[in-house]
Amino acid sequence: MSLERTEGMEASWAEPFRALGYAALMEPRDPFIFEEFSFSPNRAYDHYLRMHKVFVGERGGEQLERIYEELRDEEMPRYLSAAGWAAAESALVRSSKPINERLALLEQGVACWQRALGRQRDWNEDAPDCLIEYSAPYRAALDIAVSPLLAHMIRGYVPKQACQSVFLECLNIAQSNAVRIRLMEKEGDMLGLADHLGFGYECNALLAFNRPINRRYSATRFAIPSMVRSDSGHYYDQQTHDLVIIEQDRGSIKRVTPVEIKAAASNHDRLRYKALIIRGKMHLSVPGKFKPGDTLAAITACYEGNASLEERKIAEGMSQQMHGMFGDYCAGPQLEDFASARSKTVFHDNTRVVANFPGLLAKVS
Repeated sequence: MSLERTEGMEASWAEPFRALGYAALMEPRDPFIFEEFSFSPNRAYDHYLRMHKVFVGERGGEQLERIYEELRDEEMPRYLSAAGWAAAESALVRSSKPINERLALLEQGVACWQRALGRQRDWNEDAPDCLIEYSAPYRAALDIAVSPLLAHMIRGYVPKQACQSVFLECLNIAQSNAVRIRLMEKEGDMLGLADHLGFGYECNALLAFNRPINRRYSATRFAIPSMVRSDSGHYYDQQTHDLVIIEQDRGSIKRVTPVEIKAAASNHDRLRYKALIIRGKMHLSVPGKFKPGDTLAAITACYEGNASLEERKIAEGMSQQMHGMFGDYCAGPQLEDFASARSKTVFHDNTRVVANFPGLLAKVS
């Protein structure tokens, strides 16, 4: 069930970008009959995946807008999600472009995410197994949910109300995903269960980082989902990550930190990923409560104001751990000759994180 918005919260701050990801996810489905689908490779999509998994500059933003234009009329949900992120990233990084044009481009990207969500939700119900992507509609909803933060960055000012409203929207989406986890467990659908569990840990990491500290939401540092190409390991697999932590001042991006969420990171994972690795069952859980729903329940209770002492300890402990790992990762030296030295996205040496937090030491044979 959706949580209620805080009484008296203004809605006009985000026009035309209100946090509507949860509403899109919950929108009633029209009757749908799957028709034969013909897949055709798109060169623009491959071009998009071949770009480094970092925020681009002005020239890269121009390329992304062209990629968006080539993908926006596709029917494949994955193409539409990429089109949405190509437009959103382009709008965010092209500071020389007029603000109204950047906002219009972001709005077009959000429209692509909405189409991707609706199409994938239909496919998950009626399409052949090869076209099913269980958590994809929820991921698109999360992208839509954080779009007001991007819009306010483009405008040059991120109000605290926006941070609170977006947090609530992401919390509602995480709760809906938790319902899907319980259904998948009941039905014995192991593929769907694994996908929704993974997304659940990602939601918890985002929520734990964005929770208010001393009842204050941060408008200068927050976590959002990563771009579509960042989550693909097809090219530049060492750069893969699930979330980014943006540090900004009046809309100007100061630093972007990549974060990879794993339920339980294997030694291969620890050797491969250069982003900050967060282990869901270790760093986002407490002993005896390893499911993402356990941590989510504590975060929800704290937001609602009826948390028990144990729930407050769980939620606050997760936030402290997230911020502590982030701080130690950023304190490490920047990795030289990795990705793009000119990007605001920075990969660091993780030696300090490994020393201070368990479960991250990689064994080199």
